[in-house]
Amino acid sequence: MIPFSLFIVTLVLGVPTFIVIGLTAIIAVQQLPHSVLVDQMVAALNNFPLIALPLFLLMGNLMTYGGITTSLVSFTNLFLGRVRGGLSLGAVGSSAFFSTVSGSAAADTSALGAVLIPAMKEDGYHPGYAGALIAAAGTLGSIIPPSILLVLYGVQSGTSIRGLFMAGVVPGIVAALGMAGMALWIAHRRQYPKYPAPTAREAVRASFGAIPVLLLPLIILVGITSGTFTITESAGVAVLYALVLIVARGRFRLRALSEIFMKSGVETAAVTIVIAASAALAWPLTRSQVPLHTANFILEHLSSPILILFVINLMLLFLGMFLAPAAALIIVTPLLLPLGGAIDVDPLQLGLMIVFNLNLGLIVPPIGESLFITARIAGTSYVTQVREVMPFVAVNLIVLMLVTYWPPMTTAFPALVGY
Repeated sequence: MIPFSLFIVTLVLGVPTFIVIGLTAIIAVQQLPHSVLVDQMVAALNNFPLIALPLFLLMGNLMTYGGITTSLVSFTNLFLGRVRGGLSLGAVGSSAFFSTVSGSAAADTSALGAVLIPAMKEDGYHPGYAGALIAAAGTLGSIIPPSILLVLYGVQSGTSIRGLFMAGVVPGIVAALGMAGMALWIAHRRQYPKYPAPTAREAVRASFGAIPVLLLPLIILVGITSGTFTITESAGVAVLYALVLIVARGRFRLRALSEIFMKSGVETAAVTIVIAASAALAWPLTRSQVPLHTANFILEHLSSPILILFVINLMLLFLGMFLAPAAALIIVTPLLLPLGGAIDVDPLQLGLMIVFNLNLGLIVPPIGESLFITARIAGTSYVTQVREVMPFVAVNLIVLMLVTYWPPMTTAFPALVGY
């Protein structure tokens, strides 16, 4: 009880997540030597698939520096700009494309928000709506492969990361289409503008400019599904491709690249220190059989798998409101794996459930990290962002229900490509 109370109090006080988790682990080990925790932390990071994590982060930062956002916006507006509210549809489309090279919701939101929010405001879109739409669309970065959160779940659970990437394709596309449909409805309701038809020259320029960008996700997915390279190797290939693209575009600057490598290193450290601290906490929890007792308690009081899945979703949604997705995922995965196994939930489906739930915490109060990012860019209030994002939260909740209660949503495509 004391470790749990310490965890809640320090979290509410705003203590950094890795310190919260580490202190809780120290209290939880009781009489045992604390050197055991150090061993667990080192063992957690001594994991080959984790090499993909810094590489995917680096790839996303390199592609942003290489001007990918501008190319994607031009390309998506080429096809969607003539529709009423086409710029909002272009925002969702750009985010879906950018997700295939960023792997991160925060990267999606920051990179696209800087380009699209000012453009939408200039076109007459409400600032709060523009920010909310970008924040909501940015959540696709953690669903559509390559997803950093899915890599972390795969490492934690021992589930095939390749399979998880394939499992995220259909939910990601459905979520993108749902948000695009909602954006279209709002655009017609508010009479947002549409672009004139592009000239042939503009169309050719936008299409050719986007080809190198669109090739990257194709290289990654085809390479992984065909067995040409592993997930980790695909991340290395993607980084190399991004560097070649930067050189080809004449943007190679040693100073800028050194800053990008430094930024990627800091981002990697921020994630891996949480992984290490969570591994330290997971050891006393597992030793005390907390995951097994939790699963047994829920199974004793709830007989219906439908109700059990509903309770799991509520718990994950609650945690996602207060914890960073990566930290929450690392904490809950050991707890939910035995429970999922007891009710025959496929590990791929469970992984997408966890990621989808925790990802929603980025766009719902009281924290809503992505909403703070877009509110600052849009020059509007956080409260306005919350009000405007609710229709897109509703869309994501519907997709979450499909992921939860319709297994083919996550398992059919991996089976089709023979993961």
